Amino acid sequence: MTRHQHWIATQAVHAKLNQFEAMLKDTNVRYEERAQVQRIDLNNQVQELNEKIETQGNELKATLAMQGHELLHRRIMIPIKTHATIMWMLKCFNNKLKKRSKHDFDLSKNVYALKKNAFNKIPIFTDLKGFVGVGG
Repeated sequence: MTRHQHWIATQAVHAKLNQFEAMLKDTNVRYEERAQVQRIDLNNQVQELNEKIETQGNELKATLAMQGHELLHRRIMIPIKTHATIMWMLKCFNNKLKKRSKHDFDLSKNVYALKKNAFNKIPIFTDLKGFVGVGG
């Protein structure tokens, strides 16, 4: 092989390498564009789910507050075990919301207010000395 033939072969190899590099860059750009679109779609889906969870959480809080309010007005005596169960459920619900998004909102103050307003005014929980029994 002469020098000229070697030079021609080298030029052909370099041209092919440049062509492959251009194809790789183009492929990377397309994949990055697709990934960006998918990230935007996923972020939108996450935001929609967060809004649904927040809405359901607010509905649950309102329902629990309304039920607590009804308990106060009817002066129903519920057993201490039931009260503890309800408080445990509220705590679990609050923890799940905190884990979902720490920066979104914190319901601990709302749960405490709900607990304080809805349950602490029931005589069985405010004054256990006078406890006779359920409904007594």
